[in-house]
Amino acid sequence: MTAPDTDPDTAPEAPEPPRSRALILRTELLIGLSLLAGSALLGLLMGLIWHWVAPQVPLYADSNAIYLLNPEGEQSISADMYFAIIGLIIGAVVGGLAYWRSRAREGGLG
Repeated sequence: MTAPDTDPDTAPEAPEPPRSRALILRTELLIGLSLLAGSALLGLLMGLIWHWVAPQVPLYADSNAIYLLNPEGEQSISADMYFAIIGLIIGAVVGGLAYWRSRAREGGLG
């Protein structure tokens, strides 16, 4: 029975039944594992991109060790900088996706 002044079509909906802890934990672990697997794949992609765009460091070897061809060259620091920039971009993308997914579910493990 409804109150006399309320419209039955606009009555508040019943709350959703609570989910079991096992189901919530399984969902959280599945999301966490998918983020981990996606991050690993993006890490592989990052390595390939870095190998493709970073400058090659010229080296030479003798019978004892491997040496830089030009010890004062800028190739090594430039390769490190490419790695850092690519890592920051991919890290921002993964962090943004993780934040977006966890905000849609109101927080959680993911």
